[in-house]
Amino acid sequence: MSAGPVSFVVIAQPYAGLVPLVAMLNRHPAILCHGDRFAPGRIVETDPSGAQVVRSGRPEIVRRDADPAAFLAAGFEAPGEGLAAVGQGMTVGAASERALRVLAERGDLPVIRLRRAN
Repeated sequence: MSAGPVSFVVIAQPYAGLVPLVAMLNRHPAILCHGDRFAPGRIVETDPSGAQVVRSGRPEIVRRDADPAAFLAAGFEAPGEGLAAVGQGMTVGAASERALRVLAERGDLPVIRLRRAN
């Protein structure tokens, strides 16, 4: 029995290249990486075809913010067969603060950090 896909997270400073990295990762047929699921006022995800989906409905945002741990865990569920890795992007900022705390508590996820030199 397979253990399932590897989960990972990409944590980025603003304007450090999260969007292009997510797009590049999603070009690989065995990787699915969501965009910034903790962006202020919106949830950026990737559907199984690789298309970006932006949800901005208030009920969805409220559910996400009420339980970031459950929302984070749901983002790692593979939407289909054949995936080797499922990841999520996150820009460091006020909206992601609680999610970052959840990540720190988990401590078991591979993390890709993006930063930019000013």
